[in-house]
Amino acid sequence: MPLLHRFLGWTLVGLAFLAGLYLLLRKEVNRPVRLFLGLYDLNALLGLLYLAFLWKPLPHALLALIGVVLLHLLLKKPHPWPGIGFLLLGFLLLWH
Repeated sequence: MPLLHRFLGWTLVGLAFLAGLYLLLRKEVNRPVRLFLGLYDLNALLGLLYLAFLWKPLPHALLALIGVVLLHLLLKKPHPWPGIGFLLLGFLLLWH
């Protein structure tokens, strides 16, 4: 589980920047972007399961959850907020 979480996490960090730029240019949140958001939810769930079985109180989990919740909220806003949300999530995940 930790290996899958790390691999998916690093992949999603890179894809967050691409999705952010795509949404800044596209001006609409379509179905593939919403499905892509599900991968972030899955990775956050994998991280929480990892913490449940191997307790390490790190700020990593809290930052990731804040980023995913923030992204869900910003996807409901008009253009340019969904694109900005993905870019913020990418920087937040890269920072932690």
